[in-house]
Amino acid sequence: MKTTRNLLLLFLLLANLPALVAVADDDGGGYRSKLYGTIERLPAGIFGEWVIDGHRVQVHRETAFEEKYGPLAVGAYVEVKGRNNGREFHASEIEVKRSAHEGGKLQKHRASFRGEFHGRVAVLPPTGLGIWTIGQREILVDARTRLDERRSPIGPGTRVKVKGSFRDHRFHAYQIEVVTD
Repeated sequence: MKTTRNLLLLFLLLANLPALVAVADDDGGGYRSKLYGTIERLPAGIFGEWVIDGHRVQVHRETAFEEKYGPLAVGAYVEVKGRNNGREFHASEIEVKRSAHEGGKLQKHRASFRGEFHGRVAVLPPTGLGIWTIGQREILVDARTRLDERRSPIGPGTRVKVKGSFRDHRFHAYQIEVVTD
């Protein structure tokens, strides 16, 4: 009987061990994480919400900055250390790995931006040409962008698939297609 009770206690302890470890690692501010990517958007000042590879990153007065390989600017490739709470990333340190002005080296990284992503249209200009906001990303739509509105017209709230590439510090869409939920 005593052995059964001890085995049951041991089983309960082991079954809850991952949760205990996760709680021990989480101090209420999220889980320690690293994020690598290119800075897509910065706030007016240095503190506030940044967008790095489509991820929202909160930068505070306590955040440490390392600019040994170039300035913190849109287009710079960075390593971000901090805490992720599942919705946003709170940066404790941001280090520039490659400057926005390194030409060839940065172009190799930008190739990883070619592709597609899904999101909801948040903002689009009245003419349809110019800077659109889809999800948390700002993209450029120009006369060469193909709009596929066979399923429904594109407007605020419409779920879309965007294909394009990153160049000249901005994501250029070559196709935007309406998708159904």
